[in-house]
Amino acid sequence: MVQVQSPCGKRKNADMALRHARGAVRRQVPRSEFRNHLQSLFEENKDTAKKIAADWSAEDQITPEMDRIRALSLDERKQCYAAERIQDQRVWYTRKAATNKRSARKWVAAGIAAYAIAAALAVGRVRLPDRVWPIGPVLVLASSILGWMQVKKFSELAATYTVAAHEIGLLRPKLDDATSEPELSDFVNDAELAFSREHTLWMARRTS
Repeated sequence: MVQVQSPCGKRKNADMALRHARGAVRRQVPRSEFRNHLQSLFEENKDTAKKIAADWSAEDQITPEMDRIRALSLDERKQCYAAERIQDQRVWYTRKAATNKRSARKWVAAGIAAYAIAAALAVGRVRLPDRVWPIGPVLVLASSILGWMQVKKFSELAATYTVAAHEIGLLRPKLDDATSEPELSDFVNDAELAFSREHTLWMARRTS
């Protein structure tokens, strides 16, 4: 894969800056309005905010890096958003899909092996009834493996992550169609709504 150099520079606070690229699109939104927008996001995501490290929370919320990104040209901000937000999200979902697929295969194999051992022990007990055969514990182990798979939902999550990665991939070509500030703003809004929807579905599947 060809690596595209992003104009974004440092990644620190980049995600937050990119989320608000729509507020920065060439027309200079008053700093107070941007600050109010950050406050509204904070109010809507207090559960997430509680998990932010204390040292990070002590830093400026509107940083020079964010101002620098807001001042980039339209094409530079498009390149920045594509590399640091869209591609970042797609890679994350792709990796999660692969991880859950591997976990699903591993636990399915473990379950099959446990049931096969239990079956072999059952045959052994029929042939040699005088011996002690630990069929019960092995069956408990096999059932526990199946229960663990149902709780973790490896296969379901793998499918969800895969679909999300494909949907995010379909967003990328639409960015090229944004040739003006309002179009870029609309695209970023639509993209962030898509990311938020996928995250909501992910959370629902993990907690249900």
